[in-house]
Order: sequence, then structure tokens, then C-alpha cells
Amino acid sequence: MFIYAPDYTTPYVQTLTLGITRSLASNLTVDVRYIDRAPWEVTGTSGPRNRQWFRAASALPDVPAFDAVALTFATDYPMFEPVLFPHALPWGQVISGDNVYGASLDHALWFHRPARSDDWLLLEQLSPVAAGGRGLCRAEVRSPAGALIATVVQEIALVDPVATTKA
Repeated sequence: MFIYAPDYTTPYVQTLTLGITRSLASNLTVDVRYIDRAPWEVTGTSGPRNRQWFRAASALPDVPAFDAVALTFATDYPMFEPVLFPHALPWGQVISGDNVYGASLDHALWFHRPARSDDWLLLEQLSPVAAGGRGLCRAEVRSPAGALIATVVQEIALVDPVATTKA
């Protein structure tokens, strides 16, 4: 099921500041509104899916390449979250590196049509597999009208920090 209108009343708001290349001379603050669950509130195991609305928190220049870069950065950070849900790995411990080191191994986007990254976009994520210290997450980015904007795939490494210090 798709939800094609942002729920502006949702209590899950996360603002991330992500650096964009010097040539674009800006920082991007991403406003994120979780639909299903905020990853830091997940306890125990749950299904490997999540949905969120996101947008740049302020207006972006009218440059299509800027929107593509902003979309790439905005989708990189949350892609590991559904990988954690079936394994009861606490989000905070992955972010801090206390129990698990997490790192993006690759992050690919296929752009199907242009969209403004300062308009609300829906990110629907699914992690079909996590095994052997790696996880995969696929996602679709959709407009509020339901148009497919981009397809995202990311592979994530999850490493036990204790094992790495003994090596």
C-alpha cells in the first residue's frame, strides 16, 4: 500500500545535516517523517520494511543536478535501517559503533524522472537479505502523486567491533 500524502502530524521528525560537494557550496538539511516506525524506537524484531517522507528542509536552487545530488545524499543515510529490524540490532548502537559498525559498501540510484528534492518524496524500503555481515536494502522514491522518481539499492557491511580489535 502506498501513502501518497505526507502526514505532517507524525511525531517522527529527524533532521540530518549532510555535506554536499564544495562546488555546490551548501549543506543540506533533510526533514524526515517516518510512517511505519522510527528506527530508534524499534525494540525486538520486526519486518525488514520501512517508509518515510523526506525533503530538503529549505528551498534548493533551480538546478536539476542539485536535486539529483540532494536525493542521492538523502537516501544514503536511512538505507541500513530496515536491514536491522529482523535482527533486533539497536539503531543507536549501530550509529555509535558500540555493538556493531555499519558502513555503506555501495549506494546506487537509477533516476526515472526529475523531481524537486525540496518537495515531499516517499521512500519505501525493503531489505530482502542480511547474512554474513552484509545486508541489502532496495527502495523506491515516489512523488506524492505516486510517480516513480528513482530506484535505490545499497549494500551495507555490519561488523562486530570486538572481532575487528582482536584481529
